[in-house]
Amino acid sequence: MIIRILDKVDLDGSGLAASGLAKYIMASGIDVAGFKEVTLVARLHPTPTFTGAPLIIFSLLRVAPTDQDPTNTYREGTAATSATFTLGTDVAPALKTTTLTSGVGGLVDLRVDLQQGSTGSASFKVTVSADLVMKV
Repeated sequence: MIIRILDKVDLDGSGLAASGLAKYIMASGIDVAGFKEVTLVARLHPTPTFTGAPLIIFSLLRVAPTDQDPTNTYREGTAATSATFTLGTDVAPALKTTTLTSGVGGLVDLRVDLQQGSTGSASFKVTVSADLVMKV
């Protein structure tokens, strides 16, 4: 089964300080229970604008909401799996995949991080999208 978890979207990290990081939860509570393998398919669309070598990091994070404490989000801090684009090395259009095969669990969130390069407040604009390929 293939599902689109992130429609094509523009992201802007231009205001970040040198090596600054912005984290965005782009999809939440994706049900992966019942699948033994989950592959994240991340895309970098043409044409990014950047200075230096900033990073775009796609991560799947395990999440376990509970009706006993609905105001809080229980999400692992460490990615279950991730794929990283390095601008200047990875040339758009570009594709990265990463597969979660153990401890798939019940629900995952998709987080996209933008990490500025060594030049603070430099131009850093990208267009990205993502799918999940899930196997029983």
